[in-house]
Amino acid sequence: MLIQIRAALSHADTSLLPDDRIDHWLRLCSCHEQTLLEALLLGGAIALHRQQPELAFLRLLNGKARTPQKDVVLPLLIKAAQAAGAAKAAEQFTAELATQSPGELDFSKKVSLSDLKAYIDSKKSLADRANAAQIPSLPKLVAPLRDPAKQPVDVLIPVYRGHAATLECLHSLLDAKNANHTAHQLIVLDDASPEPALIAAIAQLAEQHSLTLIHHPINLGYIRGINRAMALHPDRDLVWLNADTRVQGNWLDRLRTWAYSDAHIASVAPLSNNGELLSFPVPQRPFPMPTPEHHHALDESAAQWPGTDLIPLDFPCGFCMYVRRVALVDVGYLDETTLQGGYGEETDWSLRAMARGWRHLAAPNLFVAHRGSLSFGADKRRLVERNNAVIRRRYPSAERDFDRYLARDPLRPARQALQRARLGELRQWMQQAIGPEPLLGDISPHPRQLHLLPPPALSDILSPFFTQAEYTTGLQMPPAGLLWLTWERGEAGLRLTLGAALPALPCLLDYPAHPAPDSGPNLLADLQSLPLQGLVIHRPAELPAALHELAADLGRPCALRQLPLPADHSAANPLPPGASLLLPAAALIPAYSSRWPQAAVHLEPSPPRAHPNPTLSWPTNKPHTFIIGDRLDRSFVAHRWLSLARRLASTSSAWQLVLTHSTPWRQQLWNTGQVLDLPMGITDLSAPQLARLSGCLAVLSLDSAPDATWTAPVIARRFALPLMAPQTPVTQELGARPLPKDMTMPMDTPSATTELHPPTSADTPRSQSSITPKPISSQPAQIPEPTSQSERLFLNIGCGRDNPSRLPETFREPEWRQIRLDIDPGVKPDLLCSSTDLGAIADQSVDAIYSSHSLEHLETHQVPQALAEFHRVLKPDGFALITLPNLRAIAALIAAGRLADTAYESPIGPITALDMLFGHSNSIAAGNSYMAHRTGFDAERLGQSLLAAGFAEVRVRQGECFDLWAFAHKKQTQRPASN
Repeated sequence: MLIQIRAALSHADTSLLPDDRIDHWLRLCSCHEQTLLEALLLGGAIALHRQQPELAFLRLLNGKARTPQKDVVLPLLIKAAQAAGAAKAAEQFTAELATQSPGELDFSKKVSLSDLKAYIDSKKSLADRANAAQIPSLPKLVAPLRDPAKQPVDVLIPVYRGHAATLECLHSLLDAKNANHTAHQLIVLDDASPEPALIAAIAQLAEQHSLTLIHHPINLGYIRGINRAMALHPDRDLVWLNADTRVQGNWLDRLRTWAYSDAHIASVAPLSNNGELLSFPVPQRPFPMPTPEHHHALDESAAQWPGTDLIPLDFPCGFCMYVRRVALVDVGYLDETTLQGGYGEETDWSLRAMARGWRHLAAPNLFVAHRGSLSFGADKRRLVERNNAVIRRRYPSAERDFDRYLARDPLRPARQALQRARLGELRQWMQQAIGPEPLLGDISPHPRQLHLLPPPALSDILSPFFTQAEYTTGLQMPPAGLLWLTWERGEAGLRLTLGAALPALPCLLDYPAHPAPDSGPNLLADLQSLPLQGLVIHRPAELPAALHELAADLGRPCALRQLPLPADHSAANPLPPGASLLLPAAALIPAYSSRWPQAAVHLEPSPPRAHPNPTLSWPTNKPHTFIIGDRLDRSFVAHRWLSLARRLASTSSAWQLVLTHSTPWRQQLWNTGQVLDLPMGITDLSAPQLARLSGCLAVLSLDSAPDATWTAPVIARRFALPLMAPQTPVTQELGARPLPKDMTMPMDTPSATTELHPPTSADTPRSQSSITPKPISSQPAQIPEPTSQSERLFLNIGCGRDNPSRLPETFREPEWRQIRLDIDPGVKPDLLCSSTDLGAIADQSVDAIYSSHSLEHLETHQVPQALAEFHRVLKPDGFALITLPNLRAIAALIAAGRLADTAYESPIGPITALDMLFGHSNSIAAGNSYMAHRTGFDAERLGQSLLAAGFAEVRVRQGECFDLWAFAHKKQTQRPASN
């Protein structure tokens, strides 16, 4: 069948497959990483054949996100977008695939796949179609006769479109001319502009000022135009300057100083709001062009940079780039034969230069404003995609080198220095904020309210401050008036970032979580100097301990949003003194007031009610696609979704589920073949447009006990879709409709024998300092007595760090009380001992044992001893629930040649078959010998070992993620008699 799948894909012909088995094989192929991509592409082609364009678009969009071979999926995506009536998306995908500007195909009409392929294959570049006789030949580059360091500099400004922006650029150059000691000539290159008014205005400037205007008789394109202009004066250095930039002060002097700071410098480029790696405040993110006043302030602050160290820039950006003549002569012209347009040519040139021993620098003391994309408009994506493909083929290691440079980010100190120079601006912005201050905790941003946001902060679709502009325009701008604090965990530890939506560009200040005394930036000191009204803590359960301490030290009023509701009073953590709670529904107020009677409880002024869509149609001839609205951080809710997806798959249901956010359960849900992603950022479509094009009918929730953390209404509003959920006072208040009848399912909590876990490792890496356990007493431990007749005790063996969310749902019920046991004192267990010797625990003293990924860490001869101890400490009616790696499933991976391939993603990183066999390799390499595996099990060995230890009844089953689950009763259970 797999051969048929590949044949059908290669011919884009689904008739090669037997109709009666297609859906069955699609689901099977979706469950395996080796065939998932092919299943997505084939499923998209089949949905097109069945006239289901929305489902086709959703499947193919997921396929596009998974393959680097875009030419395989893009033709099908174009057809799906056309069939769904999305001409804009079809045009975008065709522009990405074609080698010529789109426009010759009519996207309002159907285009056959063969026509589309012929269109793509027949295209030739604009440069190839130009009349070669009209293009001046390139003179040979020769060594300069005079020292370029003593000659004027040619500033080359190619012009095509953009009347206002171009004139602003030229006026800034003329205004700054006298501020620069470096002699220079401004040369405007009219590349056959279609805007005669623009060229007339430039000609008038040329008559009045020292400015040279050169007309091209035909449109040469950026690269050819620049190349010929560089040949005008063979002794001069050059500046490539986009016509949508703005300069300030002695900008050229600063560039030239860096260019001659070392004999091997080829080029220099400045900071900018839109400059790829040079972008400020965040690399690789475009930000709006600041006003002239704000630009002046930013450039003045940048000019104060005290550093003298050379900052390497391995991948310059050509919006403003000083190029030394001696390097140009050695390296040669820009590549006008293979590359097109005005994107990537500087990358190709810089890589050629570095291969010949030249260096490129960043100028941290200069800020040049850049609007971006004016000269080339909608063709930018096509040009970037095409030229980047050429560069990847030409320089195979370039992409990896780029990622490494971005990870190092040598410009970070310069960015942070410029940000710290803006602290005064930040303070003034907060002091001058006008208008009434909202209730502390409201999501209406106010500069004097600091919001503590879990990562990824503003780009999280579940964040109240998420902005669609990031996807539809590419601009990175937080909501006006927002002051926020977030964090990031990296190799260097916890890093905090204070952000402010200042009028010019966002202020983003980095701080260490634990600053060294009297050295470096101190977040607490800076916050104490600001006129803060109070703190708003979002999802406080995820807040790092360092930020809890910071909030306490600040002593400001605080409000908590999205606080989980504990199952009982004893689990309710104390709140900061004077804290208030913001709740999305009045129906939640009694429960929260009961848990935290000392806290002031308020209803959110703008609760996240579901989108008020009055109509909900159920098409009979199309698949029903629904967005998963729950965050899946509560295991019983995630289990319901997994059960539902499996049920839909087993019944060959036409219903499709989609995820919009990350979750540890993602792989298990995908493995059902019934769940896909809704990738954001792949198209220019807004969230509601993307949902409609993918055929999404509604957002669903299976949470029958929603609290303040309930995300479904937020997602429903984000995608402008109706919300459907189990009917409770909370869900009804927030606008949820009843679940469809076909989707109602038992809402009971799963039992221990059926509880599943997301693919996480219970073997959390531990520090080297905790290798040697402390001695324990030889006397039996005082096991706590149950506080009521209904309370039961379970022993969590190999517990790791305390994380109740990782327990099976059975053990999270109020009747259960946990006793944590581990050999590692670093995880602070209740009992510190080995599972092979539970002598500190009395006989028959616990109701249950839970052992997650601990037995495989024992020596083979120690397993019977440990299981005998399990049996001894259990009460007569007790049971053990054990999970560990499944050697048979891992062996299948190895037999398939995937020994070192990623089998699944876990919170500690990618997990391979080697990791499951021998222990997490990265942790072991870091010196944590606890992580090593010393034995292994298949279902037969695990079952026989438990029976040999004295358990009367044992059930073993295969898990979802290369694991086994065993349920062992100490005595025989009574089963109903069979008829």
